[in-house]
Amino acid sequence: CLQGTIKALNVDLPKDGTYFIDLVTFARQQHDRLPEDQGEKSLNTDALYRDQATVKSTPWQADKFPIYAAWLQANEKPLDQITAASRLPRFYFPMVSAEEPPTSYDAAFTISLARFRNAAIAFSARAMLRLSNNDIPGARADLLTIHRLARLECQRPLFIDALVAIADDAIAFHAEQSLLQIGRAHV
Repeated sequence: CLQGTIKALNVDLPKDGTYFIDLVTFARQQHDRLPEDQGEKSLNTDALYRDQATVKSTPWQADKFPIYAAWLQANEKPLDQITAASRLPRFYFPMVSAEEPPTSYDAAFTISLARFRNAAIAFSARAMLRLSNNDIPGARADLLTIHRLARLECQRPLFIDALVAIADDAIAFHAEQSLLQIGRAHV
C-alpha cells in the first residue's frame, strides 16, 4: 500500500497536508457526522456508484447530487495540485516490496491504481458540473487533465498500469462525448 512504500522510503508526509480523498471515504465521513436521528444507519454505497455513472459522463447540477458537489469542493486544492502535476513530463513511483524476500508481484501494487481511477472520476465529474454551468473552458481543462494523467500512468513498467491508463482515458472520452453532443464545444 502507499503508506507502506512511504514508510519504506523513510519519507514523512505532513499530517496536516491537503490530500485527495476518495468518494467513499468522504461519504463515510459525512455520514458519520450526521446525528443519529438523521439518515440511514449505514451508507448506501450502491447509490453512490449508481450516481457516479451519471455525474462522470453527463452534465449535472450540484443540488441534484449534493454529496458529489461537496466531495469536489473538499478536493478542490488536491485537484489543482494534481492538475499541476499532470503537466510534468515524467511520473515515477518506486516499486517497493513489503515481502521477505521481496517480490515483483508485491512491489507492483505498492501504489493503489484505484487512486488514479478516483482522480479521473473526480475530474470527469467536475468537468460535467462545469459543463452544466456553461464553463466550457473549465470542463475541457479537467478532461485534458485526465488524458495527461493517463499518459503519465502508462510510464510505469507494468501492463496493468497501461490498462488503468486506457480505462482512465475512456472516462475522459465518455465525458467528451457529452461535451460534443450538446453542441457547445469550442475549438
